[in-house]
Parts: sequence; structure tokens; C-alpha cells
Amino acid sequence: VMGLINLGNDSVDSLAFVTVVHARLGEANFGINPGDAEVLATFRSDKNEVLQQLKSQAELLAGIISDKYCLNDDVEYCEEFPVTINHPDAVSVIQQVAEELDLDWESPEESPFRWSEDFGFLTQWTKGAMFGLGAGIEHPVLHGQEFDFNDELLLPGVKMMESICRVI
Repeated sequence: VMGLINLGNDSVDSLAFVTVVHARLGEANFGINPGDAEVLATFRSDKNEVLQQLKSQAELLAGIISDKYCLNDDVEYCEEFPVTINHPDAVSVIQQVAEELDLDWESPEESPFRWSEDFGFLTQWTKGAMFGLGAGIEHPVLHGQEFDFNDELLLPGVKMMESICRVI
């Protein structure tokens, strides 16, 4: 499920994603109600407050469903990452270097990454910005079964990193 969410105090909507990545309901026994179930999902947003709101909503919904059907529920979190907040100064460096290397540039505001990423920890304590090297629209998505890293991205990636180091 993907959508926009408004925190009520913001004039700007925030990006919010909940993606069910796994669901298991009991054993494969026809006609028998499952005794247990497991649902795994990722929550993503462009604001930490929205991530917290998504977690609260999921816990509330699990509780409502559990109460209604006399079930036990247990909500656990793993691999929690804060939102990556790109600092404008770091974004400017990336844009400058991409232009110098004659690489196509797309602003993160125009199409924010929808990744769950530990880079958000870094941008909590220092100016930083994350960039990606696109393999093209026709290329299989990252983490998909058909994904195969495009080795032609290695040289532009190394040049980007080398040039960023020279600028900073």
C-alpha cells in the first residue's frame, strides 16, 4: 500500500509506504482454521514522525483484530532505520559532481528514494546526502529475483565518489 499521509499540522503531505513482504497463515490443512499467523511488512516514509505514526497504526490495527477474534497478538520490529534526510549542501555537491561528469541528474525532491536504508543514521549526526546510480527503467529492480548488477555502473560510481572526495 502506498499513499500520502497528512500529520494534521503540516501543509505538505508526506510519502508513506506499507509493503507486506511475507504472510503465513497456519499450516496447509484444508478446512482447518489457522492456529497462528505471521505477517511481515516494511514501513517507509520521508519523515520520521510518519514512520512512528505508521507503527502506531499497525499496532492499533493488530490489537483491534486480535480483540475482535479473541486472538493473541505480538508486534516486533527489526532493522529499524531512520529516514535519510539529505542536507542541501551535500545535495549541491552531488549535483555539481554529476554535472561535471556529464551524468544525468534527478533531484531527490522530484523522485525520493523509497529505500529502507541505514544511511539515515549517518545523516542524523552529519551533513550528508545519498545518491543512487540508475540502471534504467527497463532494468530489473534492486532486490528482485531477476536483478543482475550492471557492471557498466562501476566506473561512473567510482568517478562520482572520487570527485565528491576532491570537492569536499
